[in-house]
Amino acid sequence: MTTLSIYIKDLPGGSTGIAGLGVAAVTVSAVIIRPITGVVLDRYGRKTVLILGLILFLIPCVFFNFMLPIIPLLLFRFVQGLGWGITNTSQGTIASDVIPPNRLGEGMGYFTMANGISYAISPVIALWLVYQYSFESLFIVCTITTVVALVAALMVRCPKHEAAPSTAKPIFFEKKTFRPSGVMLLVTITFGAVLSFLALYVAEQGLPNAGLYFTMMAIAIVVSRPIAGVIVDQKGRIGCDILVVFGIATVLVSTIFLGSLSTIWTLALAGLFFGLGFGVLQPTLMTICIKSVADKKGAANAAFMTAFDIGVASGSIVGGIVAEYFGYSMMFYLTAIPPALALFVNFINRGNSYDEIFLAKEAPVKDPVAYEAT
Repeated sequence: MTTLSIYIKDLPGGSTGIAGLGVAAVTVSAVIIRPITGVVLDRYGRKTVLILGLILFLIPCVFFNFMLPIIPLLLFRFVQGLGWGITNTSQGTIASDVIPPNRLGEGMGYFTMANGISYAISPVIALWLVYQYSFESLFIVCTITTVVALVAALMVRCPKHEAAPSTAKPIFFEKKTFRPSGVMLLVTITFGAVLSFLALYVAEQGLPNAGLYFTMMAIAIVVSRPIAGVIVDQKGRIGCDILVVFGIATVLVSTIFLGSLSTIWTLALAGLFFGLGFGVLQPTLMTICIKSVADKKGAANAAFMTAFDIGVASGSIVGGIVAEYFGYSMMFYLTAIPPALALFVNFINRGNSYDEIFLAKEAPVKDPVAYEAT
């Protein structure tokens, strides 16, 4: 996601505005498939869906090795987005099945920590491969990594899922998840801009590649996510509110550092603050989403991850347009606006809805040792 903008910009007919479409293509298709995936997960089970998603994600990886021009590349990215949407919606749902209900925040902290680390260290590896070797090397490594992920998924043991009745009305999105999902959407607009354009911005500033930012982000995520999960479990609504305010505040600080980027120290601090903010926000908001539903975990994960993808795609598309006319520095300053709005979304007219979520009695686990046959 970080290096594809460089690849597209250097192709014939490429530009800064078009470069953001590499991220947008995969996220738009993921948004389309996620609600359907949520319904299928709630009705028919988990593991088979996960495997099919990974296979669909792998096929475009193989074709990327042929160094495609812009249009075929974007088409394959769209197909890959379908696999991406199916896969990580399934992963989140399986994780929420496995984690004990009274430790959901802590468990989602560890789960999203793994997710966050991959988001943070893969750009470092990708940039190193591109600058030291070639894009061909990058695409080969991505293909191998996806094959390894597929093999690992085959070994996952999923708790047996009690499917929803076939006569039940399909639930594509759970309304109770809209508020935390909306907060995540606004924050990930900033994340989408970073993923798509930070490497180009850092090069324009004459600094070493953007790997330092993502390294600091990874460190902050590793430290913050498990702690955030424990706070959610122990402090409930009050803990969530504190984490949301802290998370958004640190993301805002990060955007200021990025807008005024001039040294590697500024780059490092920007990555550290964004990692802290993003690190506490994702598990906190994801836990709220899952706790707000009873037996519609697939729909809850679909809503949350759809919001995540819409934010990334919006940041990528709008960020490219803004950067084209006003430059990267102003673009990163302006990415402070969506997280600031997220504070209002989280608190305005909320009433006691979060109290109801955290005071609700957890449903007992019926058969914790039964697993899907697949």
